[in-house]
Amino acid sequence: MSKLKEKINIRSIFYLTTIIVILVGTICILILKNVDILNKKVLTSNYDVYYDSTWKIISKDKSNVYLKHNTGSILRIKIITIDNYTKYEDINSSIDNILYSIKKSNNKLQLINRELVKINNNDAYKVLYKKNNSNVLLTVTKESDKIVLFEYTAKSKYYDLVLDSTNNIINNFRLSHEDIDMSNIINLSKNNIKWYSNRNFDSKLDKNNKYSISSNNYKVDYTIPSMFKITSLDTTKSNFIYDDIDISTRVENMNIYEYLDTNKKKNTVYSNYSYLKKKDKFKEYLNLIDDNMYCYKNTYYVDNKIYENVELMYLLNKNHIFIVKLSSKRIPITKRLIKNINVIKYTNYASNTKRIINSNKLIGILEEYVDKNKKKTEQVIIKLPVSYKEIDHNNNMYQIKYYEDNNIKLKYYKVSDIDYNNKSINKNYSNKKVFGKYKELVKEENFIMADKEYITYSGYYTNKDKLLINTKVLYYKLKNKYLVIEVENSNDIDEMLMEVTDISIVDLEV
Repeated sequence: MSKLKEKINIRSIFYLTTIIVILVGTICILILKNVDILNKKVLTSNYDVYYDSTWKIISKDKSNVYLKHNTGSILRIKIITIDNYTKYEDINSSIDNILYSIKKSNNKLQLINRELVKINNNDAYKVLYKKNNSNVLLTVTKESDKIVLFEYTAKSKYYDLVLDSTNNIINNFRLSHEDIDMSNIINLSKNNIKWYSNRNFDSKLDKNNKYSISSNNYKVDYTIPSMFKITSLDTTKSNFIYDDIDISTRVENMNIYEYLDTNKKKNTVYSNYSYLKKKDKFKEYLNLIDDNMYCYKNTYYVDNKIYENVELMYLLNKNHIFIVKLSSKRIPITKRLIKNINVIKYTNYASNTKRIINSNKLIGILEEYVDKNKKKTEQVIIKLPVSYKEIDHNNNMYQIKYYEDNNIKLKYYKVSDIDYNNKSINKNYSNKKVFGKYKELVKEENFIMADKEYITYSGYYTNKDKLLINTKVLYYKLKNKYLVIEVENSNDIDEMLMEVTDISIVDLEV
């Protein structure tokens, strides 16, 4: 009996040991499969590249890297520096032109798929092409004034095998940014600012309200004295008023030293007010408040009454500044008012969209004031299938909504005049999007859905990939304006009108 027990115990131990070995082995395989073994690197003053031992660097210079995989697959990395006005645009604004240039130089590329993704918290596009017996994956991203192109080419049988390794290189690629202090290079005028007192006004500066704007990939939270009332609903900028003082806020894609350069004739804080220099007793000042903030001020007189403009400029990064502008008539801007305007925090973001799902629908809201006293708003609630994604085009999210789902593009906004808007749409297609035949919008029979009647127009154009795109524009009458729904699709639009016209109108008391 004891020998039987001993055999059972030995057998149990053997089975247990075998199970443990198998589990440990399986876990190790899974871990090794999912660990990025990037054991090689190239670090330069312009970029950092990390890659595994299955790749070799064939060549490199300041703006190009050429890697070859042991399967024969190729990864080319190209850094393009933009030196014109488009350097501050986001990737969504420039992707069409980039892809058009690539396709124009290589007409053998056949487009398979295109999608918007995130790389290092930045918007990027992955575009898959077919070229003979190979697949070509183009990944395009943008940082500051640089576009980075990753071109991965592999034979079809190796494409999926090497894709993870390629993505590891792309996701770990880093541009080396040098923070250049231009304050000693440009002509930067600095002198102390003179402030005038106003005790009655200062006595009302007892509370501050918090606000935020999101623009050009930066969200800024800041304070404004509560006596100032906001005048519009806008996610990209804000305007406030109290008596004869106006305040506005915005984020600019600009280097702060360029904006303060007295040698430049355009797009500077000085050129903004050059038209005032002939005014009576015109004076202007600039102070460095701290390492991240400048204050500009000018004063002049009209009928012996003082007029003033002040700009507070906060450095966000090398190419972005947050500007608070104050303008006053007959009331001096006081030092205490300036001290009550503060940046609480700022964050860099890839997209300003908020994905709200309710009852298995993607919810979007357009909203605007509908009375002079800013006490009432009108909301247009949009309900779409969850397959759609909202796209950030640096737009005011209260006024315009963009959505995409594969080849479908949607745009929701409001207008006052149908004919004028149709002319604008036709002009936009004619000037920017069309590379073949374009048919201007023509009137169709009105479309009715859920007791809502839409005035309907349709057209079409040929895009950069020579694909025919059908367009349809729907107008729905609101109290004071028309809701506009622009639809683009390479397939039939009529069969999808039901899903894009699921809307409701709500009036709210503020």
